[in-house]
Amino acid sequence: MGVSMLTWIFGGATLVSLLIQILGAFSEYKEVRNSISFVIFGIFLGTIIGAISPSSFVLSLNITWFHLLLIALGVIVVGCVCISEMRENKPNDGFTGLAIFSASLFFLVLVFGSMTNLESPSEKPEEQFSIEELVAIKDFNLERQNYEKAISRLKQIRAKIPVRDPRHDIIDDEIKKIQNEQLK
Repeated sequence: MGVSMLTWIFGGATLVSLLIQILGAFSEYKEVRNSISFVIFGIFLGTIIGAISPSSFVLSLNITWFHLLLIALGVIVVGCVCISEMRENKPNDGFTGLAIFSASLFFLVLVFGSMTNLESPSEKPEEQFSIEELVAIKDFNLERQNYEKAISRLKQIRAKIPVRDPRHDIIDDEIKKIQNEQLK
C-alpha cells in the first residue's frame, strides 16, 4: 500500500489545524475555523481510504484552460464567502454579491463547459496511437533510416508511460543508440 504525497500534505494540514484548535487561535472565527478543520480532516481520511481501496483514484496533471478557469472561479467563490463572513455580512458589502455571481458562473461553466469540444482541430493523429503502434512506426522509420522520426516516436512512447516506469531507461538508451547511428 503506497501513500501518496496528497495524503502526507493533508495529514500535516490536519495536524496543524488540530494544533490551532487546541490553542484556540483565531477565536473570533471559531465557526469558520471548525469548518475548515473538518474539511481538511475529511480530505485526509478520503486519501487514506483511497490508498487502501484497490480502486484508488489517480490525480491527472493534464491541466487545460478549462481547469484553470474552474480553479480561479472556485478560489473567487471561497475567498468572497470567507471575506463576507469575516466582515459579518454588512448590507453594503459587495463580496456577498460577488460570491453569489462567481458561484453561479462556476456551476454554469462546470455543467455546460464539459459539453463543449475542448480538443484542438489540429491535433496530430500520431497522438492517438497506442504504444504498440508507435513501436511499429518507429521500427518502420529505422528501416528507412529516418532517425529523427524514429526518435520522435520514442519520445511519444516515453510520454505515454508512467514517470517511474523502468522502460524510460530502455527508451533513453535506444534514443542514444539512434543518435549515435545518425553520426555515422
